[in-house]
Amino acid sequence: MSKEDELAKEQAEVVPNTYGDLHDAPVEYIGEGAGIKTIPQDTVITSLDNLLFGRAPEVIREEVSDSFWNLADFIDKMPHGIVDKKIPGIGATTLALQQLSHTIIVVPTRALAYAKYVTGYNNNKTKNRYLYVGSDINECRKPTDEQIYEYLTQK
Repeated sequence: MSKEDELAKEQAEVVPNTYGDLHDAPVEYIGEGAGIKTIPQDTVITSLDNLLFGRAPEVIREEVSDSFWNLADFIDKMPHGIVDKKIPGIGATTLALQQLSHTIIVVPTRALAYAKYVTGYNNNKTKNRYLYVGSDINECRKPTDEQIYEYLTQK
């Protein structure tokens, strides 16, 4: 199979993100002219241009400093697919961890992975919502294939 055919096949298998993948409710914004416009949740996102407007007007109204924006100020949940955020400290990992869907998060160090993992414990510290997959650190041990399967199949 030629490289062009392989690329075409790969692109045909891509599932595009929609506004419903980023927002829990239809997005409303003030359009040109008078009135509020709504973007239906099934609208496919074809470009990132002008995408991150979400709740920004509400944030501005609350007089939050414009020197720091959290990703959750713009979207309710992370899109599916690979997200290379490039900028640390914007809340993308926290937003991904708060989703109900299974999410794989790759970080550069065990210490950072462990720090995110410990935020998933219940109040009694008896159960964790997250599964740490990596080499041993503190009480975390590298999980077996069976443990990973069990985690992924639990409700």
